Formats: sequence, structure tokens, C-alpha cells
Amino acid sequence: MADINIIKKYIIKIITLVAIAISITALSPVGASAAWKQDDTGSLIGGCFVNSSGVYTDTITASEARQLILKEDGNYISKITDDHTRLSTDYREYSAGNLPSGIYWNIPKEPYYEFYVHVYDDNEEVFFDICEYLVGKESKNVYIAPNQGGMPIYQIKNNLKVNTFKYIGEGISYEWR
Repeated sequence: MADINIIKKYIIKIITLVAIAISITALSPVGASAAWKQDDTGSLIGGCFVNSSGVYTDTITASEARQLILKEDGNYISKITDDHTRLSTDYREYSAGNLPSGIYWNIPKEPYYEFYVHVYDDNEEVFFDICEYLVGKESKNVYIAPNQGGMPIYQIKNNLKVNTFKYIGEGISYEWR
């Protein structure tokens, strides 16, 4: 009988310890939030952007962003492209906090894809850039930017300029498109 009582005491202790461990794990929010609270601009989790407020939003892929550029500003692109000039298929990605143009134009802060309209030489090497496009991963807004400072960035929708973000660096901001 003494052996059975000892075994019962150990089983009760083990069950109690397991219950305490499960309770602590379930009630502790640190483990759940630590995975995505990397910085104050948000993170990408499972294809959804978690913004600085902790809100999940759908993001688009780079391929979808490029197609959105062609949809929203296709008229302009068709005017400026030819055998040597075209919208790039390669791209860069920026977080809300590291967008280089963010210090010279007051465009909304969010993660972006960046594509260029390149002019290629006869060897298919990039000769120079005419302009660049930024597509908000979260907002899906399309912006066209000049290849240099001193000019505004335009938000484009349905082949029209719907918003102008003037250059805020030194010098005068003048229209280019």
C-alpha cells in the first residue's frame, strides 16, 4: 500500500506541474507578440502586413505590383517605351522606415516595391533611367518619381495624376509630367 500512495503523490505532483506550465504558457503574451514586434514600422507575417498599430492588412506581391503599374499608368508607359525603353521586371523592396525618397517627398510611410523604366543600350545593359515607380505594398497606391531630385512625385490612378508630392529638398520643385 505504501508504494501506491507514493506513486499517487508523484502523479498528483506531475499533473500539478504540467497544469501550472500550461497556464503560464497560455497566459504569457510575450511569446506571441515577440515574433512580429520587430520595429515600429511593422512586419510581414504569412503574406499579411502587420502595421505599427498591430493591424493585419493584405499585401501584394512584386508581380502584382508591376501589373498594377501597367494598369494604373499604362497610357504613359506605352508613350515612353519602345525597343530600348521598358518597365523593369527587377525590383527593390523598402520598409516604411528605409525608403530613400522619404526624406525629400512627403509620400505616405509604408513598405514599397520600386521598379524603374530603364533605357537599354544595344547590348541590353541599362544605359539610364527615365523614372521609377513605387507601389505601396499595403495601400496598393502607385507613385511615379523622377530620376532626380527637384521634381515632384505623382500618385497615379486610372492613368491620371491624383496627388502631387512636391520635392522638399533645396531648390524649386517643378512639374515634369
